[in-house]
Amino acid sequence: LPRVYDAGSSAVRCNEGGSSIELMICISIFLLMVSVSSASLPAAGWLRTDYEAGRIQSELRLCRELCKGQYFNADPRFRDKQMAPEMKLYVDGDGLRLCQGIRVIRRYKVPERMVMRSSRSIIQFGWDGATQGTTAAISLQDGRTVRYIIVDSAGRIRVSDAPPEGG
Repeated sequence: LPRVYDAGSSAVRCNEGGSSIELMICISIFLLMVSVSSASLPAAGWLRTDYEAGRIQSELRLCRELCKGQYFNADPRFRDKQMAPEMKLYVDGDGLRLCQGIRVIRRYKVPERMVMRSSRSIIQFGWDGATQGTTAAISLQDGRTVRYIIVDSAGRIRVSDAPPEGG
């Protein structure tokens, strides 16, 4: 309620609070400060790169488990794929292709503006889950952010900020 002060013959009203114009000015100043501060923050490219690296890691783990034969009986999509050792994962700049012979079973495409490079063009897992060959490193780059998906000879798959030793 407004307070009324008696200042002699006339009553003076004192309004507590601000007008809508003052509120709009405060909001515009706040928005200006937020826009200036957000322009100086680094881009969230690392978040997108981490997400895509995690997806590639999941695809590699699925490939490893398929080659070990663990999903053949559990998933009806893979019951007819009994020749697991023939499964190979092809890695190129466009993405990943899991193939059984010449038939593509799964495909992963790298998003636009991301660059993917690999130290090996073919990754193949054995029945025990180990890779056939040396360590493979897949680098995923979005702007200045780089993540490495590393598959060692024992079949372990991890995502790292640093390149693998020796490469």
